[in-house]
Amino acid sequence: MTKKSLEKQFLMEQDYDYQADSLLLYIKKDYNYKRSVRLDDDIILDFDENDAL
Repeated sequence: MTKKSLEKQFLMEQDYDYQADSLLLYIKKDYNYKRSVRLDDDIILDFDENDAL
């Protein structure tokens, strides 16, 4: 069984919305969005075309 490496480095910015109590992380380049998964009302994960976060 081979293990697929999902390690990737990218430039990211963060922002915190105090009113909504939300942490937002923005990937600045080299990211091809594919889909989102909602874990609960407070957490949404975005995945790229390689299924990496």
